[in-house]
Amino acid sequence: MRVYAAVRQIGTLHDARHVIFDSDTRFMFASVFDGSWDTYIDDVAQTEVGARFDKVFSHSEGSPASPTQA
Repeated sequence: MRVYAAVRQIGTLHDARHVIFDSDTRFMFASVFDGSWDTYIDDVAQTEVGARFDKVFSHSEGSPASPTQA
């Protein structure tokens, strides 16, 4: 359950959802957070959440490298 502790550690994240749709051919991640995009992404990348995102999105076509992969 380290990922839940990491989400709480981010502090500015209010809601996050993963959705699979269009007959399981499309995937969406949506989140609500406070502050700037860059700060949010940097905060995510510094926790277990960033590593989990890497695992999930690595299976998506055209997925860009995350800050944890850079």
